[in-house]
Amino acid sequence: MALNPVERLRFLPLTVIGAALGIAAVWLAKLPVDPEPRLYEDLFHLIRSEEDPFEITSEKRLPLLRPLGDFDLVTQIELPTGSELDLLFHIVHPVRRDGGEMELFHARFDVLRVSTIKEGGPFLTREEALFDQPSPGGHLISAGHPATVHLQGRGHLVRANVAGKWTPWYESADSRGSIIMMLHGEGTALVRYLNLQPLQREVSNQPWLWCGAAGAIIGLLMGLFGCTMVAGLRALVALPVCAALAGVFTLWHLLPEVQPSLTGTMAAALSGLPLTVALAFGARLRALAIVSVAVLAMWELTVREEHRRMEPFEDPQLSAYLGRNSGEMSFDILGPELDADLAVHKPFDVDRRIVFAGGGIWYESGGIRAPEKNIGPLAAAQLGQKLGARVDGVVIPTLYSSAAQQYAMLERFVVGPFAPDAVVFAITADELDATEKYAPRDVFEGKVELPTGFGLELVRLWRMSWTEDVPAGSPEILAETLAELADLSKRRGFEVALYRPETLPGILNDVVVAAAQSHGWPVLDRSDGESYLATAQRHADALFTLFEN
Repeated sequence: MALNPVERLRFLPLTVIGAALGIAAVWLAKLPVDPEPRLYEDLFHLIRSEEDPFEITSEKRLPLLRPLGDFDLVTQIELPTGSELDLLFHIVHPVRRDGGEMELFHARFDVLRVSTIKEGGPFLTREEALFDQPSPGGHLISAGHPATVHLQGRGHLVRANVAGKWTPWYESADSRGSIIMMLHGEGTALVRYLNLQPLQREVSNQPWLWCGAAGAIIGLLMGLFGCTMVAGLRALVALPVCAALAGVFTLWHLLPEVQPSLTGTMAAALSGLPLTVALAFGARLRALAIVSVAVLAMWELTVREEHRRMEPFEDPQLSAYLGRNSGEMSFDILGPELDADLAVHKPFDVDRRIVFAGGGIWYESGGIRAPEKNIGPLAAAQLGQKLGARVDGVVIPTLYSSAAQQYAMLERFVVGPFAPDAVVFAITADELDATEKYAPRDVFEGKVELPTGFGLELVRLWRMSWTEDVPAGSPEILAETLAELADLSKRRGFEVALYRPETLPGILNDVVVAAAQSHGWPVLDRSDGESYLATAQRHADALFTLFEN
């Protein structure tokens, strides 16, 4: 029997409401996600003559610090024997936006490695680039011969053509970011041509369209099957409610300034779909309980898809070696270089080099605005006058440090390339504060027991996010660390001085005094009311005595 005009349109309100609530579900799911910044759109072009190529060495990078979305990079490189070139892409690091506060985190990046040493996988994650030693190799090319590199970035997916060979698509942690080219090894890499073409990134409406369409179809079916308006609204509202909960319980844990993938977004936004369908067809309480498992399964899919982009799953080695929220340190140290407040330190040849470890707050408390308060650089300058030599005062710009973390960073990343003549090692008052997810020494020794999810990444995410913070150290750990520092100084041939702030707890001060007496190390400090210049002078005198002996 034919429907009258009123009956034909009875499904229209629920269809419209369903579409609107489906779109709202996407917005609610992505509410915890940081907005994407304005991306760079101008072409960058570099052409050098055969006689005057751009040179990249272990001390000189080629930085292209532009926040890129989709891009094509084409360059011609020539590598020296025994070297590897890292092309870091999708670099995302802390920046201050719109005059607000800077959110701190470990800078993220991925790497295309071109090697003249060893054939290996062409792409490396940040953690593989930092911690896989010796180098796993990269895309192998011949030394001394030009090779063309074409790198394509399309959202989270990246691929490269190196010397005529395409790599498979690689999924990056981020979908935008800057680029840096750096060389590992002796010699000079030559760049005669580079073309960086940002591409207009189409605004993806796919999540909104798919979720809006899903909501409209459900509303349409409910209207056609005679569902009342009240029952239809009760069913459809499950879409945005479950999406909002998915945002809170899954996407809320995304790393700062990261964009989720399309699959992860869709799984979170449509997680309420099974519950909406069940409610639309009048499911009873027992059936709703079973359907709730399907909702959790959608959340599980979201977590699995975004696993690499979630903060609780970030590798504990990053904080253990570099300190919490290390910022640009995670890619600077690959150079290697240390970007302190007053200078960018590189391992070039100098007469003497002093490394100040333990946190920039002790040695560069004045920063650029008050250089007269920067004890480390002042002490290095005064020591240079006493020695009649050029002294490079290298401040390791760690924001949150501990003795175990600073020693590990010295031993793994700093002492080798920078070859210090002396290390000033600060013991901070934060050693005993519960500020770390995992104690650095436990990470180094493989004692960290990460929570399990009993096969479910969603449960593992929640358990890891609820992990209580622990102290970075203890008197016993400090004593072991200082003993290791003494051994390292003997093996590497550098002098050691300890620095202790006035706020250092007594149980830690006792360890510092005992180690200083045992190894003949001077203990530096700063007296209350003493001028920064006077403090720097005392420190320079103590270091001068070390070199005299």
